[in-house]
Amino acid sequence: MEKEEEKKVDQGVSRESPGGERRPVCTMFTPGTERGGVGVPTPPPTTPASYSSASARVAAARRRSGLLTSGARQSPFGTPGRSTPLNRSLHTSQLLEAAGQYTMEFYGSSLPTLVKEALTFADRNVEMSAVLSEEGWAWLVCGRRLLVWKYRQEESRSRLVNHQFRELTLPPSDLAHRAQLVVVYTPAEGQVPSCIAASPEGFVRYWGTITHEASYCEVSTELQGQECESLVSLGAGLGCLLATTTSTTLLLQPGGGLGGGQTINVRHLKAPAGLLGGISRRVSSLVFGSMPTQAPEARLVRAVGVPGAHGEERAILVLSANSLQKWYLAPGQADQLVYECNVEKHIRESFVDHVWGRERAGATQLRVWLVDMQPAAGGSAVMVLTAAVNPQVSQQLVYALG
Repeated sequence: MEKEEEKKVDQGVSRESPGGERRPVCTMFTPGTERGGVGVPTPPPTTPASYSSASARVAAARRRSGLLTSGARQSPFGTPGRSTPLNRSLHTSQLLEAAGQYTMEFYGSSLPTLVKEALTFADRNVEMSAVLSEEGWAWLVCGRRLLVWKYRQEESRSRLVNHQFRELTLPPSDLAHRAQLVVVYTPAEGQVPSCIAASPEGFVRYWGTITHEASYCEVSTELQGQECESLVSLGAGLGCLLATTTSTTLLLQPGGGLGGGQTINVRHLKAPAGLLGGISRRVSSLVFGSMPTQAPEARLVRAVGVPGAHGEERAILVLSANSLQKWYLAPGQADQLVYECNVEKHIRESFVDHVWGRERAGATQLRVWLVDMQPAAGGSAVMVLTAAVNPQVSQQLVYALG
């Protein structure tokens, strides 16, 4: 019976190293190119990969971790914030599965013990989500628990540091916390990472260093009932961009408070007022057409930040249910709204011209959804995933990239 169970684990859940150490599953999924079809390959991601868990995914994660975790159920790390050494060596590339459209292989270091236990013993009613950042940090949100660890070790560093794993506590909330509302980043002046976390209601907690779990500041963004959707890092000079489900955008900037303490400065993104401030909007209207003011309840699709043309400047792209905004932000300078385009109108016309034709459909007959957005060409262009259905013809849902 034990041999059969070990065989199943070896086939689908874990692998054993030459030394006998069982490796937990931490896989990398790489989509391939579809042969003989008309599919367009997706642009490479420029934002952290995230994984949200519904109840089915939580159960699946629990089953996987149950096979990976052995020993006593009592955690040896009872103190929040206590550091745990992480296996410095990365797994060598080991292929798990391959097909014509994808490959699956091990990626990154072994999961810390507390992460395995959180996946194994978490209550099935607790929402769980995780994010892998480009800087090599990963974090798992389980209730109010925030588990942060280094999943990718830099080759240039020959020794481990004592902040490879930390556990932090998120702000109180009546709604489920999400990993997409957390950012872990390394400030320019040091190697110890900082952390900013927002609750769905808009309470923001900031740790200047994750090595001190009890040392943080907390502020309210006063969203007046709006719910937070995403938190995007813009670099140490600008802080983070907080976006709500109704497309409100705020800039969160860590700074010094009274008495040398730490604080978070919160401000809404606003276009400059006056004659000079409106020039860019009027010029853009000549290129993209009229730009109606975005509805206050416009559903947010995606908000991303990409490097700008100069130094710490960042370009902000905000896609709502019907429009696309582009901003330029730079430390010490006023916010600049470059353009606001009614992208939903152009996509609707493209569906009519290239899918159904003018003789079978009018633009007003279609139901169109903007699903997702990904920066391309270094941020100078965007790829938008859209969907549409023509009820006058059929209920077939058509997806397109444009």
